[in-house]
Amino acid sequence: MPISAIGGVQPQTAYLPAASHTPGAGRNRVVQGTEAGRLRPQETAAGGPDREYTEEQLAQIQELKARDQAVRQHEAAHQAAGGALAGSATFSYERGPDGQLYAVGGEVSIDMSTISGDPQATIDKMRTVIAAATAPSDPSSQDRAVAAQAMATMIQAQQELLRDTRQSEDAPHPSAYARQQGVAAYQAQS
Repeated sequence: MPISAIGGVQPQTAYLPAASHTPGAGRNRVVQGTEAGRLRPQETAAGGPDREYTEEQLAQIQELKARDQAVRQHEAAHQAAGGALAGSATFSYERGPDGQLYAVGGEVSIDMSTISGDPQATIDKMRTVIAAATAPSDPSSQDRAVAAQAMATMIQAQQELLRDTRQSEDAPHPSAYARQQGVAAYQAQS
């Protein structure tokens, strides 16, 4: 279950939604959960196979089909690029004049938590988050915001890694320290 939190200690989850264009807004909009990423289309008595449709209804059905395909491709791109960091896609649906449910919006959660004590692992993880957020050919404003947040986290981790590297370079190497102690002990004995 995704956890939303502010700060670097608790896991953070961002949501990468598909663009929120909703054809025919206000018409038979249905919000449902998912079953393996999609609901099975359902026919109603009003939308059986023998029904004839007006040109307007046929155009609406075609628009909904195209939107459904675009939304599913958008969310699949997030999931593929996000790998284990990406959650399952959830969709919002609209019922068309044919009684079928069409995905008109969606989102994928992605884990944006930092790896405590390992800035390099955090950098690698944020690279994956950025790739997942920008994977669709048409990233939404929310997708770009998630990528920007991941970039900021990655920059902080890079600064931490640089700071750690400088501190380890400034500290005497353990073998150099042991050598200095040995020389000092020898000189004290002489």
